[in-house]
Amino acid sequence: MTLFFAFKKEDLLKGNSSEERYNYFDNCSSTEEFFNLVDKMYPLLKPGLDRILKKHIINYNNLKMRAEKDKTDFIPSLFIIL
Repeated sequence: MTLFFAFKKEDLLKGNSSEERYNYFDNCSSTEEFFNLVDKMYPLLKPGLDRILKKHIINYNNLKMRAEKDKTDFIPSLFIIL
C-alpha cells in the first residue's frame, strides 16, 4: 500500500476515480517495468524486503520444526473439555 500512495503522490496513477487508479496500479504492479521503476525510485527497498522475507522463512521453518517436535505434548491440550 505504501507504494500505491507514493505513486499517487507522484501522480503516476491513471484513472478518473480512486477505483480506476487502484486497478491501474494493481495491473501495472506485476510488470517488469514497474519493478524497474520501483528499484530506481527506492534502491534500498528490494534488499530490505529480501532480508525481511529471508528472516520470515527462517522463523517459519524453525516454528514448523519445533511444532513437529513438540506436537505430542501440545496437541492433547488443544482439546480441553471444560
